[in-house]
Amino acid sequence: MYLDLASAEPFTPLKALFDTFQDPLVYTPGDNEWTDCHKFKKNNGTYTPTERLRAVRNRFFPVAGQTLGVHSRHVFSQATDPANSAYVENVRWTRGGVIFAVVNLTGSFNDLAPWSATPPSWASTPADMPANWVSYPSQAAELAARAQVNAAWIERAFDLATKRHARGLVLAFQADMWDPAELVKDPVTFRAGYGALVQQIGTRAAQFGRPVLILEGDSHVGTSMPRSRRARRSSGPT
Repeated sequence: MYLDLASAEPFTPLKALFDTFQDPLVYTPGDNEWTDCHKFKKNNGTYTPTERLRAVRNRFFPVAGQTLGVHSRHVFSQATDPANSAYVENVRWTRGGVIFAVVNLTGSFNDLAPWSATPPSWASTPADMPANWVSYPSQAAELAARAQVNAAWIERAFDLATKRHARGLVLAFQADMWDPAELVKDPVTFRAGYGALVQQIGTRAAQFGRPVLILEGDSHVGTSMPRSRRARRSSGPT
C-alpha cells in the first residue's frame, strides 16, 4: 500500500484501516514504510529511515506479541527476549500443525540502498538528510544488528519445526530475495543484502525435508513458484 510520506503522521490512516479487520492481522514492515523514507533517489520525504522504523514499531506494535485486527490474538514475539526487545515485528505462531514466522526483511537490498548522495560516515548533516539523523542508529549499525537477529529468528523457526515434527513452515517477509529485476540493478549489493539469508533458508529447508512456503511481496507480482524452481533457486541469488 502506498503511504503519503509527506504528511505529518503517514501511518495513522493505515493503522486505522488495519484496525477494521475482523480477523487477527499480522503485519510486517516494508521498504515504503522505513528504508525508502529519504530524499535521495526515492524522494519520499526528508526522514531518517531508522527514525521511521522506530515510528512503525511504536504505531503498529504497541503491545509485543499481540496482532492487529478487531479480534486480535497472541503470537510469540522475538521481543520477549530482553536482548531483542526492539524487534517487536518478528513474530511466530502455530496453526494446524504448521509453524508461521514473520521476519523484518525489506526491499531496497534489505536497507543496503544508500540513504544519501553523500557516502557515510558523515561528519556533518548531508544536504539531503534531516539533522535528527544523529539521534538514531546509523544505516550500517541497524543492518548489522537486524541481520544477526533475523538469522537467529529464522534458525529458531526451523529448529522448532523440526523438533515438533511440524507439517510445514511458512516464512513471511516483504523482500523478494529472488527478484531478477532487482538483481540486475546492482548484483553486488543485492547479494550482500540477501545472499546469506537465501543460503540459510535453502540449507535449512533441505534439512527440514517438509514443505516450506515463503510469502514475499516487494516485487508486486502475484506468482506461485513450482517446487522444482524453488529448489533450483534455493542456493542463492545468481
